[in-house]
Amino acid sequence: LEEAAQAAELGKACREVGFFFVREHGMRPELMTQVFEQMQKFFALPADRKAKVSDPVLNRGYTGLAEETLDPQHQIRGDTKEGFYIGR
Repeated sequence: LEEAAQAAELGKACREVGFFFVREHGMRPELMTQVFEQMQKFFALPADRKAKVSDPVLNRGYTGLAEETLDPQHQIRGDTKEGFYIGR
């Protein structure tokens, strides 16, 4: 696909499905397995432990259930998800 078509498909997945998964990214399968194992361990922790790695000033780290409302025009309550934001 051309870049514009790829961007359109990615946008459609975000709007209609709510997520996307990237394939053929060059990461070794062993590393992906380790990342998913650590992710499961982290999200299984008690909320107070996860909250210790939240930085609302830089918008990094843990975000708890219902802390975000990504579609406030159509939502009464916060999103039913938790997340972990990383970046530079």
